[in-house]
Amino acid sequence: MATKLESAVKDIIDIFKQYAQKGGNPNTLEIEELKELFRREMKMFCECHPDPACTLTLTHTDIFDKLAEIIMKMDGSKDIDFSEYMTILSALAAGNES
Repeated sequence: MATKLESAVKDIIDIFKQYAQKGGNPNTLEIEELKELFRREMKMFCECHPDPACTLTLTHTDIFDKLAEIIMKMDGSKDIDFSEYMTILSALAAGNES
C-alpha cells in the first residue's frame, strides 16, 4: 500500500500527463493546457476560499499565467515541461507554509 506522500507524487505526475496528452507533445504543457489544469485542479488556490485553514488564496488565475510566462521566457520555449511544472508547484507550496 502506498504512503500518502507516494500517492501525492503519483497524482502530481498523473495529472501532468493527463493534461499534457491533450496537446501536441505528451511531455509538455502548452499554456492553454496549463491554464485548464489550474482552473480544474487548483481550485483552492485560484478562488477566494472560505476555509480559514487555507493560508494562500488567489482571486485570479492571472498569477499562474504570469508565473508560467516567466518560466517559458527563461528557457525560450512556448510550453512547460515537467521540471518547470514542479517549479510552479514548489513556489505555491512554499507560499502556503504555515
